[in-house]
Amino acid sequence: MYSNEAVAMNKIDEFEDTFESMLAKKEQYDRSYYQLELPLVSDDEYDALKGNVREYARNMGYDIPDETLHYLDTKDAVRHPSRMYSLACATSADKEKLRPLFKRKNRVIAEAKLDGVAINIIYLNDKLANAVTRGDHFKGESMLGKISRLENVPATESLHLDVYEVRGEVVISKERLAALNAERKAQGKPIYKTGRNAVAALLRSNDNEALAKAGCEFVVYGMGTGKEIFSDHKSMMGFLSARWTVTAALDELNWSDPIENTFNSVKETRDSYPYEID
Repeated sequence: MYSNEAVAMNKIDEFEDTFESMLAKKEQYDRSYYQLELPLVSDDEYDALKGNVREYARNMGYDIPDETLHYLDTKDAVRHPSRMYSLACATSADKEKLRPLFKRKNRVIAEAKLDGVAINIIYLNDKLANAVTRGDHFKGESMLGKISRLENVPATESLHLDVYEVRGEVVISKERLAALNAERKAQGKPIYKTGRNAVAALLRSNDNEALAKAGCEFVVYGMGTGKEIFSDHKSMMGFLSARWTVTAALDELNWSDPIENTFNSVKETRDSYPYEID
């Protein structure tokens, strides 16, 4: 008969074995997606696996870095002025799965999550200074040479602060992706299966004009350092929308609101969005 301690240790071992197996599979999918540009599974299956890995990691007290950090050149890693968190992503209308989020915040901003690559744009004294991948949330790789060439990224701003961060996703519209894939097909090159796949590949290109030539855009979802000067998310996004392309907030929700209505609205209208969404 096993002692309670032995049973507990066996469960921990099983837990860690499952986690290691999922992590190995995720590494395989990450490499194929970001380095080889050949996704092995559908986006839904890939995202589900990443979600499971994050949940296991959270339960075990591990910190899993952004998968793009491993497949972009990180020899010149740049530290974010403030930690760059991943956006919380709801994949169902099950309120219980969202309970941890509402434990951290009384109200949350709900919006369609664009399927692109997250970038933190840093301004020093109102001048564009850097554009950094999320990486491990504390540091990432500079993509300034490519991001600064996007039409909707201003070289100067007007917040009059020593340092601030504008955060968003680099995306490519469905229309632009179709045109890019038509061009690649004509050249005998493999097509990109998703917009996120295309953006990740273009970020790794040696051509600093690659993102701009493909028609990629930067869409803002918030700020890091600097957001404290605004009274709330709405006023911050209102200010940014004067010069930036910003995401459209659908609802500001608290726990008692009918969250499923917002989720179902996005689900029903997702095909009408100009960009792919998670």
